[in-house]
Amino acid sequence: MEKEIQQAIDLLIANGYEVTPPQTDIEINEEFERWWNMYNKKRGREKCLKRWLRLSKKDRTACINATPAYVRSITVKQYQKDPFTYLNQRGWEDEIIDEYEESANRTAIEFATRAANIFNSK
Repeated sequence: MEKEIQQAIDLLIANGYEVTPPQTDIEINEEFERWWNMYNKKRGREKCLKRWLRLSKKDRTACINATPAYVRSITVKQYQKDPFTYLNQRGWEDEIIDEYEESANRTAIEFATRAANIFNSK
């Protein structure tokens, strides 16, 4: 059986596919710990871990990448989704409205507009 698996892997590589080994349980648990600590709302850890284990590697990566912006966008912690709800509803795929980022962008645009008006008036 192992010989057939290796032949299949060799065939995939020969045809230009990238073959990556599956993650170990330790790696998946380390990812979960990193996400759990950055989510910053501690409820239902065991349920969340079970749900995390059912996510694909692609979804876990997307979740880890999106979580900091989501957490930063929450101004009142009571309105932050519980972590299990975030995982179960695939919250990392939702649009994130970050009022601080929008405010910073508006300020930068206003500053650039004022500077342009000053330079153009001379």
